[in-house]
Amino acid sequence: MKSYSLEDEAGLVKRLSKGNLLAFNTLFREYSGRLFRFANGYLKSEAESEEVVQEVFTIIWEKRESLDPDLSFKSYIFTISFNIIRKHFRKNKNISKYLNEKVNNDLDNRTL
Repeated sequence: MKSYSLEDEAGLVKRLSKGNLLAFNTLFREYSGRLFRFANGYLKSEAESEEVVQEVFTIIWEKRESLDPDLSFKSYIFTISFNIIRKHFRKNKNISKYLNEKVNNDLDNRTL
């Protein structure tokens, strides 16, 4: 995997913001593995980590026109990734809480 200088990265982001698919693919190849390892460190699930990477780059593509090549692309995508992971944990916590309440209610109703 080739690492790019900040100037190269800024150029790629600039081209991406204009819809250049080659620049998008280059940035994906550069960062997808790192994002996967980052996500997998939290999620401990390869499938969910792959979903995070796909979601991050879907967001990047959708917001490509508003990307600022002067800002750190790496920081931006890792922030997006972290926010997706946090949302995942909040969602799972809420589901778990709901299921626990449901089971407790069902048990209470059976004992009446």
